[in-house]
Amino acid sequence: MERWTEIVGATRRDAYDVLARHLAIGFHKGQFSFGFCDALAIAVVGFVYDDFISLGEESWPSFFNEVYLAFDAGEVGQPGTDAVEAFARPMIAKIVEDLADDA
Repeated sequence: MERWTEIVGATRRDAYDVLARHLAIGFHKGQFSFGFCDALAIAVVGFVYDDFISLGEESWPSFFNEVYLAFDAGEVGQPGTDAVEAFARPMIAKIVEDLADDA
């Protein structure tokens, strides 16, 4: 993460948000599986928490967190409910819709 942010001249918070944007759009378009996106979001969230502890509230990537929580919602559902379809997919669709509206 450090090297990447040096190369592109961004903050780590920006990098997390860019990654989240790619995950959300890729999942929404069917380019990435839920498992891939969820696993990557889980792998990165540890760095997000570490940054928050060491750098403070200014480092918190709110967009990344929104996308992370959407994938998190798809992990577990009630028996007989597909949590990805019931929760994660609609949440991600709303996120992508909001991105398009902001463009």
